[in-house]
Amino acid sequence: MTTDEINKIIVNPHFVLLTKKRFKIKVIMVTLTMLVFLIIQSLWAFYPEIVNLRVPDNSSISLAIWLTVVMIFTAISLAAYYTLVSGKQLDELSEKLIRDLNHEK
Repeated sequence: MTTDEINKIIVNPHFVLLTKKRFKIKVIMVTLTMLVFLIIQSLWAFYPEIVNLRVPDNSSISLAIWLTVVMIFTAISLAAYYTLVSGKQLDELSEKLIRDLNHEK
């Protein structure tokens, strides 16, 4: 690939939109992941008495198990969100970029 071809790609509006959208999605994913997991890990580290509470009261299941379930569902939800977004929005933008580049040749 020549420098001219690379420059055409970089200035293409679909490429610019695609890179901005990817960056935005990455920031959202990292932020949500860090928030959920750091909050739960902080509870374990700084408030073990809360994590060891039994929910419901006479149960053998502690809050730690419920927090673990929340973490697993959050991870699955974030993966599904990323798959859906990248599958629809980012693929559409990639196809538009490829079409634009093929028309320019």
